[in-house]
Amino acid sequence: MWVFTHLDKHARIKSVETAASLDDLSDVTIAGAAQGDILAHTGAGFENVNIDEQEIVLRLTGEDVKGGTAAEVRTLINVEDGADVTDATNVDAAGAVMESDFDAQTILAATLDDTPAALTIAEGEIVGRASGGDVDGLSAAQVKAILALDAGDITYTPTTAADWDGDADPGDADDALDQLAERVDDLEAGGGGGLASLADVTAFYDSDWFACAYNNTYTKAHSLGTQPYLVIVFHSASGPGSDEWVVAYTGYTTVPIPMLGADDTNVYVQAGTDNGAGTIYSRRRQSASGYYRIFAWA
Repeated sequence: MWVFTHLDKHARIKSVETAASLDDLSDVTIAGAAQGDILAHTGAGFENVNIDEQEIVLRLTGEDVKGGTAAEVRTLINVEDGADVTDATNVDAAGAVMESDFDAQTILAATLDDTPAALTIAEGEIVGRASGGDVDGLSAAQVKAILALDAGDITYTPTTAADWDGDADPGDADDALDQLAERVDDLEAGGGGGLASLADVTAFYDSDWFACAYNNTYTKAHSLGTQPYLVIVFHSASGPGSDEWVVAYTGYTTVPIPMLGADDTNVYVQAGTDNGAGTIYSRRRQSASGYYRIFAWA
């Protein structure tokens, strides 16, 4: 076999095996190759490049192809030493969040750009953002301010069917003072059996304090000799008049109900059956015991 070749000054034929075939890889060898070597062109020419254990073939900026260490690989792909997807610092640096960031009743929210964080929502709150504030859990008052609502926009429908004086306005079943004011207005307007004004009241009854308990009816003889025009029952919680006197007009059964009655002989106070608010059910106090004191005028 004749071989014709042109060799430049950088090339040489080292050796040719007898009957060598370029189709047979066993006939092709790299002169001086050792375990872990690869053939690479480094710019100056082909040469053996050794790759040690735990190295990866790479090329750093300004360098030749070589075996790169783990630290060099992390630098190349911009991963910090000891990076761990279960490490909060690494996860935060990657712009992600972890499940451990969230306690019960929390949501993900951001009050600054690129800073998501867990936001805990308390019971009775609504997520929103008040004027000049951050995303947060808002109270009912804050939500009403956002919705431009005031007390006049919120209506209340009482559970009673009629007012104590039988007119078409049930009033507020929880507020004995409102009920009493309506009754006084009726009396002063001449709606109380011909009574022209409170100045016409000539007789007065005071029961003094007596103990009371839920699910009981109390009958007190008033000795006024006629139907009283006005009856008030006060409730004291801790002792006979030793704390705040609260007008006790409603007691509690399944709904707040009036509990007063009177005829020309007696005043009747019928407490409710609820063991938490049977003797008084008002905005000032709820109780199933305590003390009553009755005032009546005729």
